[in-house]
Amino acid sequence: MGCLEGLLPIEIPSKEILEEVLEKLNIKSSPMYFFQDDNGAGAGNNKQYKGYVEIVDYEASEDYQFEGPWKSNPEDAEDAAALVALEQLKTIYPFEIIDVNLKEVIRLRKENAQLQNKLRHIQTILEDLITEDILGKVRRT
Repeated sequence: MGCLEGLLPIEIPSKEILEEVLEKLNIKSSPMYFFQDDNGAGAGNNKQYKGYVEIVDYEASEDYQFEGPWKSNPEDAEDAAALVALEQLKTIYPFEIIDVNLKEVIRLRKENAQLQNKLRHIQTILEDLITEDILGKVRRT
């Protein structure tokens, strides 16, 4: 997993940070990721992937395309392209990534997972109650 090496001392995927930055900049377009492989031309037929990201700022009528370095898998290639995009966008738009509170991100992810589990449990209970009610009505008739 890539991260904003040098910009942030933590492991949060650059793709997630890029999406957050675009939202804060009020850019409505979602980044579009794609990659190409080297057709096994790498040493020992180890495929390499180059990530690209395209961002369209509809309000400013601008279209930006960024190219990342070669990586060993598509996910890392896309994440590396997101990192390049973040670094380049800093020269175009006035923003700075000051801090990301990793403990808060982890806490929110855990809370989200707990809430998802509770929701699944409630849905199961509701389904059971509905099934029992339907069976009860069938038995009464």
